[in-house]
Amino acid sequence: MESALHDAGRRFLALVREDIAHEAPSHPGIASGLARLDEVMALESFQAKPLDAHHTVGCKWVDAGQDILAETRPELAELIGELKGGLAWQANGVYPEEKFPEGYFDDWAFTQVIGRGGLFTADDLMLGMFAMGPNIFYPKHNHAAPELYYQLTGTHKWQRGDGPWTSSGSPAMIWHDGFEVHATETLDVPFLSIWMWSKDVYNWPVLT
Repeated sequence: MESALHDAGRRFLALVREDIAHEAPSHPGIASGLARLDEVMALESFQAKPLDAHHTVGCKWVDAGQDILAETRPELAELIGELKGGLAWQANGVYPEEKFPEGYFDDWAFTQVIGRGGLFTADDLMLGMFAMGPNIFYPKHNHAAPELYYQLTGTHKWQRGDGPWTSSGSPAMIWHDGFEVHATETLDVPFLSIWMWSKDVYNWPVLT
């Protein structure tokens, strides 16, 4: 039998899927991500599983982001509140910490809802949440996986390759193709987002 946490996870995924579907007609990448999400969630291998909760120092920015989101998207903020205490949050999964300022990852927190580290198993797809504190520079990197960021709070800056920096207010969906180099800089409001890798999810990101 699924737990109350899994029930909250399914309601969270249904709401996020609805938001992605609303934006899919505007961008072929987002449309392809939606199609992959629907495909994976329909598979027999998409199953609920037990999870040991884990928190990091950076989870304070999840809390702060949730408070901000409650002003504009109370239903989504409430679901994040139901989920966040039962998820396995991490600070840094793969990056060499010596290439970042001391204490940098204290201002990060990310987790999976779908994926090996999440509430639901899936074949070659991950979906979760990611938070950063204000005024954080996430340097250029890339990865094989096509990526969707659903930015929920604040106005933040994005760069693709060597192109110009652009500012995006929330809500915004940011798409990166596989191996597309990109960078992010948060501004004066905590950054709370939903992220999805829709294939090639076990090829980890590298700094460029």
